[in-house]
Amino acid sequence: MTVIIGVRDPQACQEVVERSIGSLLSKEKVVYERCDVADMDSVREFASKVQKKFPAINLLINNGELIDGPSTRP
Repeated sequence: MTVIIGVRDPQACQEVVERSIGSLLSKEKVVYERCDVADMDSVREFASKVQKKFPAINLLINNGELIDGPSTRP
């Protein structure tokens, strides 16, 4: 099984995952890709990359936050 992690900062996420549970994971089975759910261009780019690299997705977990109201990000 391959785990694809879509996050705003793939490098930071990889560092945290490796520090936390790195001994449990096989590096070639974890893929870190940039995906900012607040930016539809980023989401489209993420989806395109995933579709090109992987023939199927067996499980999708969306952990993005949705905010009701104006964005608080700069």
